[in-house]
Amino acid sequence: MFGELIGYGDYGFVFEDETEINGPEGSVVKIMTLDTPGWECNLQQYNMFAQLMNHQDQGIRTPGLPDIFKHFRGQMDINLLNILSYMSKDTDPHAVRALRESIPVGTEYVVVIMEKLPCVATNQYCGRNLKDKGNIAEEQSVYEQMVKYLYDSGWWVRDVIDPRNVGYNLHGAPVWFDPMVARRRGFPGYSPEAIEMCHEEVDAYPSSYRKAVQDGSYFTQRHGYGLFHGETFVSRDYPQCYLCGLPAKIEVLTAVGMRNFCSNKCRGHYEGIDYGPDDYFISPKLEHQLSIVEYSPGIKLDYERDIEAKVTIKCNNCPLHFKHSFDESHVNKRGDWHKHKDEEGNAMDKEEIEYCDHDMSVIKYISNDWERAGMAAIRCHKCQLADEMSADIPEGCSNLGSQKPKWFGSEPDWEDIDWSEPPKKDDLGDEVEWEADAYQILRNHGTALTVMGRYSAINFTS
Repeated sequence: MFGELIGYGDYGFVFEDETEINGPEGSVVKIMTLDTPGWECNLQQYNMFAQLMNHQDQGIRTPGLPDIFKHFRGQMDINLLNILSYMSKDTDPHAVRALRESIPVGTEYVVVIMEKLPCVATNQYCGRNLKDKGNIAEEQSVYEQMVKYLYDSGWWVRDVIDPRNVGYNLHGAPVWFDPMVARRRGFPGYSPEAIEMCHEEVDAYPSSYRKAVQDGSYFTQRHGYGLFHGETFVSRDYPQCYLCGLPAKIEVLTAVGMRNFCSNKCRGHYEGIDYGPDDYFISPKLEHQLSIVEYSPGIKLDYERDIEAKVTIKCNNCPLHFKHSFDESHVNKRGDWHKHKDEEGNAMDKEEIEYCDHDMSVIKYISNDWERAGMAAIRCHKCQLADEMSADIPEGCSNLGSQKPKWFGSEPDWEDIDWSEPPKKDDLGDEVEWEADAYQILRNHGTALTVMGRYSAINFTS
């Protein structure tokens, strides 16, 4: 039954089915532990696959999910473990150790035999263009049907954003073969512990999930770690790993162009090379995505020193955020003086040319190195005026989400503040937490006020 190892992860191992008696393309065998850490999620997925097979036997449509041929439970013995180890050693030298640690002798396991998909990530989906508009529309339609089916069948789902967890069958239809699921409340097999372990966002944001189901967004948005996990990233277009959809950390040139990955592990899976840990082989780091938060061209004065131009720049995908004041105003400056001609074709005097209402953007940057600080350059796309500045720009973007700038109010009159008692909720809003040496008012829809310590300032954030 167990053929060559195809792949493995934190929650199971997938082997070829050497019998090749199931389906036109054969089948694969997935084995998962029920004893070592992660077993709760494995049991949830196993029960979902068992229900899936039952529905398929009854003729019920199960869109976007694999055909299940057989499932069973067992207890690991030394003979089976040796067979699995032997079938794994030539595919991945690390797999044997992971297998023996995950499913040691005497532990309980579950097996699911399902259809083998001919087009998966390892063969570039048989050359399919995943960004083709027709393919995207078709895949999204099947995806929504799949999530709706699982919800109606009593399952929350996640981990379906990872391209490695989807393949295409002989008919060209997308199939999500490794969804992580958790039983919904009110259905047989529901477990609060399983929800907390396998889909903690449902437990953390129950009202948000109810609202998403009601407005339909739960069925249309792709689920990675969770439906709302992406909210920790201010930018909705943060660079994603080409394989798993998590925030990217490295950017490399592959045989088919530039690709972003979250780690050497995903890069290695994509290129078929073992790069080792991230701190062993240093891949090129992800570039910052710099944009201008605020720009002021300054003021041109006749008899006094100009009020200089100022700019505030941030990275869309990490906390990098810096300001710079230029040496002079940009008001009366242009970058295209030479292009302005009079009716005779002669260059016009600068005084005859109208000032430009500059619309600046970041055109390039250089990160810090051992000898000097970084540099960023901005340019107006209307008149091509460009200027540059020194800035503290660390190499590589962490892609951890950006932070909103804080605006500071005037210095408070400390004599008017009563420090002997905690503030009243009626005065300062909901969700007040009291500490001996600090007031802290949590975010409450509108402006949040934070007073930390006797000598700190008051921060206003929207």
